[in-house]
Order: sequence, then structure tokens, then C-alpha cells
Amino acid sequence: MARKLGATAATDGAVADHRVRFLVIGAGVSGLATAFRLGQAVGGDVLVLEKERHVGGLCASVRHDGTSFDLGSHRIHEQSSSRAMGLLREVLPERMLVNERGGRLRLLDTYIDYPITSAQMFRALGWGESLRCGASLALSRARALARSFTDSNVPANYERYLLDRAGERAYRLFYEPYARKVWGCEPSEISITAVKKRVSMAGPAGFLKDVAGRYLGRADPQRYYYPPGGIGTLPEALERHVTASGGRCVTGVEVCSIRSARGEVAVRYRRKDRGTHETAVADAVVSTIPLDELFRLAAGEAATPPGTTFSSSSSASSVSSRGQDPVPEGGNPGKGGCALVEWTGLRLAYLRFDRPPLLDGETFYFPELKYVFGRVSVPQRYSPRPVSGGGHWLICEVPCGARRETPSLSTRDLEERCIAGLVEAGLVRAGSHFDASASFVVDMQKVYPVYRPGWEAEVERLLHVLAERHPQVYASGRPGLFLHNNLDHSIDIGLALAEHLLEGGSARAWYARLSEFHGMRLRD
Repeated sequence: MARKLGATAATDGAVADHRVRFLVIGAGVSGLATAFRLGQAVGGDVLVLEKERHVGGLCASVRHDGTSFDLGSHRIHEQSSSRAMGLLREVLPERMLVNERGGRLRLLDTYIDYPITSAQMFRALGWGESLRCGASLALSRARALARSFTDSNVPANYERYLLDRAGERAYRLFYEPYARKVWGCEPSEISITAVKKRVSMAGPAGFLKDVAGRYLGRADPQRYYYPPGGIGTLPEALERHVTASGGRCVTGVEVCSIRSARGEVAVRYRRKDRGTHETAVADAVVSTIPLDELFRLAAGEAATPPGTTFSSSSSASSVSSRGQDPVPEGGNPGKGGCALVEWTGLRLAYLRFDRPPLLDGETFYFPELKYVFGRVSVPQRYSPRPVSGGGHWLICEVPCGARRETPSLSTRDLEERCIAGLVEAGLVRAGSHFDASASFVVDMQKVYPVYRPGWEAEVERLLHVLAERHPQVYASGRPGLFLHNNLDHSIDIGLALAEHLLEGGSARAWYARLSEFHGMRLRD
């Protein structure tokens, strides 16, 4: 049961509007998983604050003209942990669909099944290009070996790592444009962390296994799980369970400050609908907002620079109408002492056509720079949900790196660039009817962390300072721990933190597990 309101040292003598044992900032999947498990243990002594008027963060549902959409492409991988799958089965109202992966990657004007195997890449490139890539790889390996005996100061970054291990030809063909598209900066400015988390490189044994499995018919199809009503039904179900246990989820709030004293934490926030300020005092606070934002709040600085606001597991998202300027992307977060905590965003173009895509598959990947989008998904192939007004939808995910033009494109220009790319890629037939009145764009900030060399030390420094000044504040989740991970990883982290809190674990002990969380391998 929630405790009585009253004066508390943490608020410097002010009266708290809410007094709870646990307070969670951010109602994304990780924050809600923590609140869900805490609520099962302590009932109504849990309060969740969310900036948006809905829960979900990156997994929220976008509702437009009577239709519900995901924020881009989401799936629950069959390799998910048993703990994450247990939670999903416990809270989701409907049994999940089991779909076979139908991803396709376009490279050199050819589509390859995705996720890629070595055998598929070999067939797609052809004998000539494959031999050139092989010769380039052998030369790069020889040069790297020679350099290891003569130069111990070779920079460790994305570019050098892949030049040495993939060869220059493969690097220029695939990995270099991919880095420029996703992060919007020079590949030499990216840490090798980005390689190890995202890029799977098969050695000779792996190559032979791929080939044998493909040609002997022993390659098992990859599957994934998907809620019939969309990914957004997961955070919505978690919210219902938190409320049913006696907890509260308050949406549409802006956190203004975090103060700690005498073993308590006071969180002051503004209710946007009422324009009023309230203060909640808790024994422990879980923050799933971006780490740099939390650091500024906890340091007593301005919560957000002009034009940016808080969200749960990403920065703000908003829907843009045609012809309007996009929401500005968050500025360089180097201000406030977070020099290497930097993010890129996404612009999601939801486009409705009169005909279905020309190719089979539910997700298409485009690493080459000639396409403005990096990924395109077909929502009606994830789940046969009803679509208001009919038509066939495509969701184009457009990366917004700091040095790219995409953040400044108007909605109309972005749609036109996407349509031209879809036609060039052979997904949409030239002359297909595009329903401009129904289509829309969602702008999202701080979606992907930019792993620059030295980011590990910077994140550890920030967490050390937070633990020193606010020992009852626990950063968590994808943005709180500067993670790029999958949905099941966020669930696992949320549940692990709930167990840690119930056992009385310290923030320092929680942050000691940072390498474990960053060691989670990303699955596309």
C-alpha cells in the first residue's frame, strides 16, 4: 500500500504529492517490465511517469485514421531468453503468431535473403566479384599481420577493424556505406563496438557450414514471434498489469528535476494537461530516459535544451503532416558533461499505395547510400490486421545522422525521395497510385547510440558520478544504459533490475553489470 503523504527531507521541507517505494521514469518496455515485476511484489507502491500520452517508447503503437502501426519494424526473435518469453506469454492477451522470416537485402541491384549466409552472399556477388573480394581479404590479412609486428599504435575503430578482417573491397562495397548511412559520420569515428554488436562475420568453417546446409537442404528456416495486434500491445498489456496490482502510470508529464537526500529521491514533474507541478518521493528511482538527459537532470541543470523533450526509451516522437517542417533533431548532447553520449534518430515515412509490393517478404534492407531509407517493412505481412480505408502500406525507416540532410527535409520531400527509391529498388511499380492524403511521417530522436572510440569510459564515468551523488537512482533500459539491443534484451534487463531492487542491491552493483548488458548480441 502506498504510504501517506507528508514533509520529507528529500524535498527540502516541501510536501510530497506522492510517496512510493519505487518510481520508474519512462514507460518503455524495460521500464514497464521493471514496474510489472515490482508491482507483483509490493502492490501499489509503484509509480510510473511517462512523457508521451501513451506508453511504449520505441515499441509504442502509432494510431492514424483508425489504423494501428508499429514504429518501424519490430519482431520477437525465436532466440529470445526463456525469461523474456515467459513474461510475454504471461501478459499478452492473445497467443503470438509464429512467422517465418522473409527479409531481403538489396546489394548491387540484387536481392539476397536476410539474415545473410555466406553461401547467399557468394551467389549474389558471383564468381568474379567473390574472387576479387577473396583476394582483397587475403591481402588485407597479410598487411594486418605485417603491421602487428611493426606498429602497435594502429587505431582501433570500425574502419580499421573491417578493413583488416573483411578486406578493402568488401568494406567499400557494404560496410562503409552502411556506417555512413546509419551513423551519419566517418567510419573511422566509430568504435569497433558497433562491429561486434551488429556485424556477424563467418570464418572458413562457418562458410563451409553455410554452403553445406544450403545445398543439402539442412538449413532450418528462421522464425519470429509477433503479437496479432502489433508490438504496441505488449507495453499496453504491461501497463494494465501494473495498474491491476495497484500501481499508477501517469502519462503526459515532463520531469523537471531529481533531488536526493537522506536515502530518498524527490522527482518534480509537470502535468502537461493541467499545467501543474507535482513532486513524488521514492526510496528508489529507475530511469529509462537517455543517460545524458538523466545526468543533466540529476546534476541540477536544465532538463532539456529548447525543442527537445523527454520520452521513455527514445526521445520524443511526433507525427508530421504533409508540407510541415520536421521536428528538430536533438542537439549535440556534449553539453552538460556528456561529450561522447551521442545519438542518431529516425524519420518514419508511412506510405499508402493502391497495390501491394512487387516482391515477397515483410522486411527489406538497403545498406547502399543511393537509397534514403535503410529499412522498409510491410506491416500487413507481419499480421493480417484490419486497415482502415484499405490500401497497402510501406514503412520506410530513414536514418538521421548528424551530418545527413534527412533531418531537414520537409515531409513532402521525404515522401518523394522514399517513393523514388522504392521504384528504383523494384518494390513499387512506376505509376502506382500513392495516397498522399493518408500517408504521414513520424520523427523520432535519440533512437540509436553512436559508439565513438572512448564511449565505454565516458558512460562508466557518468554512471559512477550518478551513483556517487544519487545512490538511490538506477539508470536502466536501452537509452539509460546507452544500449542498442533487441526487445527481449530490454525485457531481461527490466526484470533483472526489479530483482536487484527487491534484493536491496546498490546502484554501484547494478552498474557493475554494464558489460554484461552491452555484451548482448544484436539480432536484425
